[in-house]
Amino acid sequence: MPLRDDLLELLDIDDAARSAEYEQRQGLSLEVRVIRGHAIATLRETARDAATGTIVLECDQNISRFRRGDTIVLSADGHSFPVELLDFDGTRLEVKGELPQGSQPWLAEAAPPQPNDLVRQALQGIRPAPEVDGSIVQLLEQAGERDHLNGLPAPLAIHPGMQLNEQQAQAAKEAVNRPRLWGMQGPPGTGKSRVASMVAESLAGQGDVVLRRNRRRHAVLVVAQTHEAVNNLLNCIVEMFPQRGTCKIGNAMRNVALDASVTRLSVGQYFQQRRDLRDRGAIIGMTLHLALALSHQADGNPVADTIIVDEAGQVPLASGAALGRLAPSVLLFGDVEQLPPIYAGDAGSHDLAMSVLERVDRLYGLSFLPTTYRMNDVITDAIGRAYYPDENGASRLSATLAAAARRFPIVLVDPTHWVDVALSPDTPIVWVQTQEQGQYQSSEHEARIIHCLTTRMLQGGLRTADIAILTPFRQQVRQIQATLADMPPGVRIDTIERLQGQEAEAVIVSAACSSPAWLAENARFFFNDARWNVAASRGRTKLIFVGSATLGQVRLADDRLRASMDRFMTLLNEAAVIKVPANAD
Repeated sequence: MPLRDDLLELLDIDDAARSAEYEQRQGLSLEVRVIRGHAIATLRETARDAATGTIVLECDQNISRFRRGDTIVLSADGHSFPVELLDFDGTRLEVKGELPQGSQPWLAEAAPPQPNDLVRQALQGIRPAPEVDGSIVQLLEQAGERDHLNGLPAPLAIHPGMQLNEQQAQAAKEAVNRPRLWGMQGPPGTGKSRVASMVAESLAGQGDVVLRRNRRRHAVLVVAQTHEAVNNLLNCIVEMFPQRGTCKIGNAMRNVALDASVTRLSVGQYFQQRRDLRDRGAIIGMTLHLALALSHQADGNPVADTIIVDEAGQVPLASGAALGRLAPSVLLFGDVEQLPPIYAGDAGSHDLAMSVLERVDRLYGLSFLPTTYRMNDVITDAIGRAYYPDENGASRLSATLAAAARRFPIVLVDPTHWVDVALSPDTPIVWVQTQEQGQYQSSEHEARIIHCLTTRMLQGGLRTADIAILTPFRQQVRQIQATLADMPPGVRIDTIERLQGQEAEAVIVSAACSSPAWLAENARFFFNDARWNVAASRGRTKLIFVGSATLGQVRLADDRLRASMDRFMTLLNEAAVIKVPANAD
């Protein structure tokens, strides 16, 4: 299987690049590592619970990238100790692990990168026979006959209790037919999770009846690259079908925001209860990483009859090719125009450095959901023409009548003031254009402008939960957080990547950079199509770009980067431009 061999080579390149990046990062000064979010300095122990093994540490400043459930390394006096990050709240961290007592300050750093061993083992264990797990690899090898879309015997019907639009219903019908490999593209707000939930329920529910003669229940497994994506889909299933049993397997620390009705089980508990869960028709959720680990423990035997992969646009092709070891039917849900998998260094330029969803799209095409229920007509059309165009350049996306008519619900105070002009319901997309120059990854001026906009929105009747503030740069996140420190809690301020999957009534995006030369050097990062697509599609009725006029002055020689910049500028050109002087804030 040539594809498998090429993917194994890609894994080797990616592992080597991650190790090299880690070594390079460790060679930086501690100050730089802290600023870039890879370390926390001068942590001190303030509490310890011997019964639970938890330890509380506090520091003066925490601007790290760490997340709940991460393994981090604490170092002091030449000794290092890996611990699990249970929780954190600003400068307070709660960890669990073997840590000696003492008053010494601790340095917290990210653990060394783990190699892709689970994916590698799964690929190496794939059998080439087309009737077993090797069939998925063969389907991903090259485009061939589309008989894999015909499904397995005894196709099922869609659950009758929910209304779907025409394209959603067609996609669901294809998926419940249990094809060996199938994919659907659901752009922002088009009901991707709704369709995936419907398919999961239809298979888990009606499968009980169809397969009862064989004394088997149809086992449905929901996986994704991240815990957050798994949790989101399980929550959607619970909301739509509260009678259906659901269960999340794995790290208890990654169950934040998971509905209370979802059963939480450790891996050991899952193995003990697996047969009972299947007999009850429960839908099981776990990360793709854990699913591959369980498959390895099960000697490569399938862990389900159908696997539903959410946010499949983030799943690397190598991981996707290994999915055949998990189930005979693999259903992919995602968006190839949203954030892709992360490859390190030279691995990113490999011909196979793509998501499994993109590979299926290239070979066979994807079912497409064209109707959004989130954004109004102006925002939908702008995003559609920039990132979802048809062959004539028109938008493939359209908003429902109800969504299209929505306008920003704000009470204006002074329609002549630049802030109220920017917040006018008549202009869903606005570029608050500064004359700033020479900034790289942070801008205090833009942060003060955002403070003005946010203050007026709250005065105009919006709740803090209605507002999201995004930026590509962590330094600008910190700048905005500091500038908005006097605001009531609830306004979301984060990098674009961290708010994928969320939405708000109003979204403010801070470009922060105003140096054309720096932008040209870092164009691959800044003008990334998926990043700006995510940023622009979070807002329902208001999208405000805050950035310098220099954004349109970047000169790029690379054709692909120039095309990405052109799509970014397509969005900005749809905006009503409001030029503000340096003292506008």
